[in-house]
Amino acid sequence: MTTLLKRAGDAINNFTQTALVALCALIMISVVRAVFEFASRFHWTLGALLAVVVVWTAVLLTRHVKQADKLSLSGAVAVLGSGVLTLAIVFAWISFALFQARLATYEVPKPVTSGQFVDFYMYEFFDLIPSVKVWETLGVKSPIVATGLAAGLPLLAFRVFVLWVVFDAFASWKQKPAPKENRVSH
Repeated sequence: MTTLLKRAGDAINNFTQTALVALCALIMISVVRAVFEFASRFHWTLGALLAVVVVWTAVLLTRHVKQADKLSLSGAVAVLGSGVLTLAIVFAWISFALFQARLATYEVPKPVTSGQFVDFYMYEFFDLIPSVKVWETLGVKSPIVATGLAAGLPLLAFRVFVLWVVFDAFASWKQKPAPKENRVSH
């Protein structure tokens, strides 16, 4: 009975921890998105500087998963998920800024919003999962189509970042042994 109660308590604690981390991640991502939209109103260089800082932060977060003691699965997924969403927002902003400046060509539904570009990058993220073919299986087409070199470069950079940083960090996390519990001997 004690084991069952302990397992139930652990499950509740894990759920609570996961929910709290997910909530914090969603708040952080909402703030990042709002800051990008605010910066875009002033000048694209402010947004570009912000993009560099945010990408660097996302890389540091994902490296934390790779270098720190093994996190719980929920912790690792939350940190890596935050990294992916942050990268998606940054690269979506870059693509949106290029589109607005008429430096890159995209086939987009009207009216065009920066949120559609975030959806596009999340579509691309799930498309990177090997062998699953999520969108093909579900019959979902890309919300935006990038055409030409200028539109393809940010998309290629996003794919490389996700494969290099996020999937590499997850693979490293998975290979780490679980931390040993500190036990007191009597």
